[in-house]
Amino acid sequence: MVEDLCRRNQATARSDVPDELFGLYAELIDREMPEELARDLVDRVRVATPRHELANTEGLRSRVARLVEGEIAVAPPIQVTPGRCRVAALIGPTGVGKTTTIAKLAANFRLREKWNVGLITVDTYRIAAVEQLRTYAEIIDLPMQVVSTPREMREAVDHMSQLDLILVD
Repeated sequence: MVEDLCRRNQATARSDVPDELFGLYAELIDREMPEELARDLVDRVRVATPRHELANTEGLRSRVARLVEGEIAVAPPIQVTPGRCRVAALIGPTGVGKTTTIAKLAANFRLREKWNVGLITVDTYRIAAVEQLRTYAEIIDLPMQVVSTPREMREAVDHMSQLDLILVD
């Protein structure tokens, strides 16, 4: 029964995706891309690619990569204005590296740029998240606050307003 279901599922996927692009589609699915997004990308590549280039697997991968890159918004570099506190927050799903990235940014801005940096975390759900950031804060010698409500966030930002930069995890 499972084999039959897999065959039907593969037949359905195959019917929506041209044979020349099915390998690319399967690769995207294997990399845990949602099926709808994988189909959309493959369809956009199909429309934009001349028929004689559909056999060029590397070229197709490059086109998909450029499409994905075009969908990702990138913030400009963090700039600090003397006398004005800047707040920057990293947001995203669990496990993508926000806390580690904030620690690296904090270390860079504190140690290389000599900015006064503070840390605020709202990640009170992930096990050991607060302790991880607190350890980084102690190593780099930065103030850190843990908040769990909007009111606490306002108070923490007000408390650190004399700093050059506040990084929020």
